[in-house]
Amino acid sequence: MAGKWAIAQRLELWWWKCYLRNTPPADYLQWKTDYWNTLLAQLPVVIWPPSSSTILEVGCGPAGCFIALPDYRIHAVDPLLDRYAQTLPHFHPTQWPQVEFDSRCIEQPLHERQYPLVLTFNAINHVKDWSKALQQLGRHTQPGGWLVLSSDVHRYRALRQLFRLLPADALHPQQHTAAEYRSALCSLGFTLYWEKVYKPGSVFDYWIVVAQKNPA
Repeated sequence: MAGKWAIAQRLELWWWKCYLRNTPPADYLQWKTDYWNTLLAQLPVVIWPPSSSTILEVGCGPAGCFIALPDYRIHAVDPLLDRYAQTLPHFHPTQWPQVEFDSRCIEQPLHERQYPLVLTFNAINHVKDWSKALQQLGRHTQPGGWLVLSSDVHRYRALRQLFRLLPADALHPQQHTAAEYRSALCSLGFTLYWEKVYKPGSVFDYWIVVAQKNPA
C-alpha cells in the first residue's frame, strides 16, 4: 500500500497543476469559496462550535474549507502543503493568518489536542493507512465533538473489489463503501447523526457523514 500511496501523492500534485494551470488564482479562490459556502450551509447547525474556536481540517489541499471559515482558528493538515506552496500560485499560506498549516500525514501523531469539530472532505480515500487514519480522526475529536467526513464511496461491493485489484483509480488508494465507513466510525466510538449523498454517480457516490463522538 505504501507504494500505491506514493504514486497517488505524485498524481495528486500533477492533477492540481493541470487543473489550475489556466485558472487565475483570484477566480479559482472565489469559485471555491462559493462552493464551500454552499456545501457547509447544508451541514447540521448543531456541529458548529462558538466563533473563534479552534477546529481541525484534515486533507485540506490548497483551497480547503478553511478559506470559507474566517471566524475560526483552524489547524489544517495535508502532506502536500509544502509542495503546493512551492508550485501553485493559488496557495499562499500567509494569506490565511487564522490557519496553522501542518504538512504531516494524518496517520502520524499530530499532538495531544482534541477539537470540538474535525472536518475531512474528500481526503480519507487518499491516505496510506485507512484504519490508522480513521483512528487518528477519532483521537483528535473531543468527547461530544463532531466529525464531518466525505468521500467517494463505492455503490457496488463487486466493483470495489475490482478497483482494489486493478489500478483503475490510482489517485485513490483507498476503496470503500459507505457501509464500511459507518461500521468503522461506530467501532471507534462515534454515533452517526446525519448523512447525505451530495453527488450521486454511476460507480461512486460522493457521500458526506456527520458523526458525534460518544462522551467518555
